[in-house]
Amino acid sequence: MAEALAPHEPALAPPALAPNEPASAPALRANAPAVTLRAPSRERIVLLALALAVAILVLVLLLRRDGGIGAETGVQAANPTPTATPTATPTPGTNASATPTAAAHAGTSLPGVDAALHDPANRFTVRLVQYPDDAKGLAFATDAYRWLIKEGYPVGSPIRLATGRGIVLCADAKPTSVDLVPMRDNLRGVRYPTSSKTMPFSDAYIDEIDHVLAR
Repeated sequence: MAEALAPHEPALAPPALAPNEPASAPALRANAPAVTLRAPSRERIVLLALALAVAILVLVLLLRRDGGIGAETGVQAANPTPTATPTATPTPGTNASATPTAAAHAGTSLPGVDAALHDPANRFTVRLVQYPDDAKGLAFATDAYRWLIKEGYPVGSPIRLATGRGIVLCADAKPTSVDLVPMRDNLRGVRYPTSSKTMPFSDAYIDEIDHVLAR
């Protein structure tokens, strides 16, 4: 008789997982590349800081230019306190140079009060006010001169005194000082500008033309 066959043994099944038991994760490879974060270079940090500083500087310059242009370019309406006083007597020999208008009309006839100031027959004039001999002082003098002419006062062109002592305005020119008293008194009470309460010519006084103007 043939040998009895051994009963068929079923293959062993893998062990069942317990309920809710997670499967084991695959092992990480030992040679997996590591992820590293590179810090920004020192040169890049310096460039970024410089760019930020330049941007801030440009913004500041733009703001200053927008807010400060008008204050420097306009001629001010208010006058500074006159430096000449009624008791001040100019030293003889310190004559002024030619006025801006006189220089422009050299060799030709002078207009209006400028001609009267250069006429040797006239000895006296009314000194209204004196400004510093600089760009701002010339702007003040020119502005006051134009306003006085517009108001009908006989005022000569601004006169630059010799040796840079100042720029003055003079009104009218007469042979005698007595002829100028009404003009002096009138100009002392003038308010300039019209809307203000200031009287910048309150110290006006009668002076010899040769103390002011070289002619």
